[in-house]
Amino acid sequence: MISNRSFSQESTAAYGAGKTDSIPAQYPEGGNAFIKTVNRHFRIPLSANKYSYEGVFDIHFTVDAVGVPAIDSIDFTRMKSRAKRISAGHLREAQNDIRTEMDRVFDRIPEWTPAMANGVRIPYRFTLPFSVYFD
Repeated sequence: MISNRSFSQESTAAYGAGKTDSIPAQYPEGGNAFIKTVNRHFRIPLSANKYSYEGVFDIHFTVDAVGVPAIDSIDFTRMKSRAKRISAGHLREAQNDIRTEMDRVFDRIPEWTPAMANGVRIPYRFTLPFSVYFD
């Protein structure tokens, strides 16, 4: 059995952090709808399944000043393989396949309402922890 769970964690704005007149970027139907969209479209890559590569990875992404979300990086430090032996090459393969799949998912995500600071649209950074576990 395969399961994935996720939740959104807001980070600081790229510009204007801490200002009282700052408004973070907004997904059209709200944060829970964003999470559901990511979960609905994400397919665990065969390599991650083959090597039982599981845990939580953090997707760092920015919603630009136009409202387009794009992945900046993915942190795999909390992921591990339950396979008895996994080579560095197989580990990179699983990570690259997860990154490719998440890029595909983000390409399907509609534009957000951009963040604003002092009446100006600004980029806004988020971190999305995403869990993949095999039962």
